[in-house]
This record gives sequence, structure tokens and C-alpha cells, in this order.
Amino acid sequence: MIVERILKGAKPTEIFHEMLARTPELTNVELGRAFTDCFEDVDWLAKTLIWKWNRSGTRSGIADERLDALLIELLRAAGYAVPDMP
Repeated sequence: MIVERILKGAKPTEIFHEMLARTPELTNVELGRAFTDCFEDVDWLAKTLIWKWNRSGTRSGIADERLDALLIELLRAAGYAVPDMP
């Protein structure tokens, strides 16, 4: 489901926020692992970027928009056909 939605244009952080709404105790490490499990060919840097994501907006870290752009760039570099984000 994650793969299909991102490949159809959903922003990764939108999906992460939905996952967190269902399971608030998820950590960024678990989100990173889930992402790289779904996109096996993506560079390991994706996991590190997700670990540094500022998911709550209350601490320093990577903002949603920046993380989306970086993850899309890594997905494309790995050969995934990801549409441009709006």
C-alpha cells in the first residue's frame, strides 16, 4: 500500500502521519525501516533522513517538505518512477 500510494504521487510524510495516527508509538527508526522494507532498492540514506525527520514540528530536524523532496530524489535515483509532487 505504501509503495502504490507513493508511486501514484502521495507524499511520504502524508503516509507517515497516517501511520502515526493509527499507531502513535511508532518511532522514526520504525518508520525508516518500514520505508526501506517497501523500497528495497533505495539508498540507505533514506533511513537516516527519516530518523532525522521532525515529525511533530516541535523539535529541530528535517521538515516535511524537505524530507518529501529528498526521499523522492532517492527513489528516482533507485529507478522508481515517482511523479512530481504538487
